[in-house]
Amino acid sequence: MRLLSVAALVFTAFSLPAGQSVAADYACEGRTATIVGSPNRYSLRGTASADVIVTNGSASVSAGAGDDLVCVTSPQGKSFPAVNLDAGPGNDEVRVLGSYSSNPPGDASTLYGGTYALGAGSDRFFGGPGQERVQGGGAFIGDDAADSERDVFEMGGGYDTVVAGDGGPFVDEVHLGSGGGRVEIAATTLAPGGVLDGDAGSALAIRTQSGGQWVVDNGEQTALRDNGDVFAWTGFTDFEWDVFGQAVVDFQGSSANESFRGRASALAMGAGSDFAEVSLASSAVPGSDVVLDGGTGTDRVDVTDGFRKREVLVDIAAARAMVSDVGSAALTGIEAYGVVSSRGGTVRGTPGSDLIFGDACNLLLDGSAGDDQIVGETYGDELGCHSPDIKTRLRGGPGDDQITGTMYSEEISGGAGNDTIRSDRGADRVAGGPGDDALFGGRGSDRLAGQEGADRLFGQDADDLVIGGPGRDQGLGGEGRDTCLVEVRRQCERA
Repeated sequence: MRLLSVAALVFTAFSLPAGQSVAADYACEGRTATIVGSPNRYSLRGTASADVIVTNGSASVSAGAGDDLVCVTSPQGKSFPAVNLDAGPGNDEVRVLGSYSSNPPGDASTLYGGTYALGAGSDRFFGGPGQERVQGGGAFIGDDAADSERDVFEMGGGYDTVVAGDGGPFVDEVHLGSGGGRVEIAATTLAPGGVLDGDAGSALAIRTQSGGQWVVDNGEQTALRDNGDVFAWTGFTDFEWDVFGQAVVDFQGSSANESFRGRASALAMGAGSDFAEVSLASSAVPGSDVVLDGGTGTDRVDVTDGFRKREVLVDIAAARAMVSDVGSAALTGIEAYGVVSSRGGTVRGTPGSDLIFGDACNLLLDGSAGDDQIVGETYGDELGCHSPDIKTRLRGGPGDDQITGTMYSEEISGGAGNDTIRSDRGADRVAGGPGDDALFGGRGSDRLAGQEGADRLFGQDADDLVIGGPGRDQGLGGEGRDTCLVEVRRQCERA
């Protein structure tokens, strides 16, 4: 009777609609609920005592203090929207039991399960079918507040993100579910009993203030620091190693398809089709180059300035990369090359066929001869580029090239050969060169010049200028008020 009285008070405070079942009609893990939500009630609040909460479709839940048990559920036969839950301080247990609504509506491939902050205390989280983000400490998702107590994360079927650790020894237990995911931890070492359990395609991102030399070996699934600190894991294939101060990383891959992002003194990706985004550190051997080795398989390595306003040069023919005021690297076993710089970035190709990527505030991608594939990428605000100062030049050279532009205004030239060029946003200047080319404008007011050969020119969005040149050329203006100087034209307002 006392339990029913508490439930009645809670429901009276929330003014639930007539016909709503009382809390005693609901249970969580076999325990009678003390607080029950409703799809008609967006917010649900617990007490400072130990609550048993059944969310029943409420989307914003604050459990309050106390050792709470929370079941995240949907009304019978219905799904619920993404949930934002703050478990609060205390040794809490959160279980996601309901089925999520798809987000966006009608897209069953995306089930966004919401955000969960477990708060201080030794907590346990059991995930559901959606894409969930769970943080072990901090009142708000994204807060870096430390949580030194041991938490256990048993994730479900979505691609989940777990944020944990307090900067010291890692004591938590993390098991990603069948959907894989990403684990972000702040720690110095793995404490006894700490567990990091992932899966192929899952990412492990470690932030540590421990300096010195790290050897990260995914074949052994361990990371060793020169002073004896150690991490161990199972299943992960994607790694981000964020070290402070003068710490550097020697990354050694396995036979799996892997990725590595971080500041490296050496890189040996091993077998598999791998990706690495590397900012150079000093070599572990004084006076020698850093060695970046893609290994066997089809591998891509991007050399970055670590967002430190440095010039970066990747010379494929010379098999070398250089970062101003930092050092150089020898390149081997790499099939695709990239550059990322918050200042200037250049990639120079070979007389053969090259695969080149890049983004920089001042970018030059030059394929040289051969049938090249050149892709301009866009990191956006990460690089800190200012739009008036951004300069992007993409050059194919002799050969049948495929070139894709960036979101910035740029200059693109195919050179001799039958080229395919696609610009993106911005007011671009595109020249095909000798050969039968296909040029595609983007969403800006572009200038497309086919030059010699029988070219096909597509202005697409905005007010474009389409110029054929010698040869029988075809022009399609597209959206906007376009000018077409070609032999065959369509959707052109002016000629």
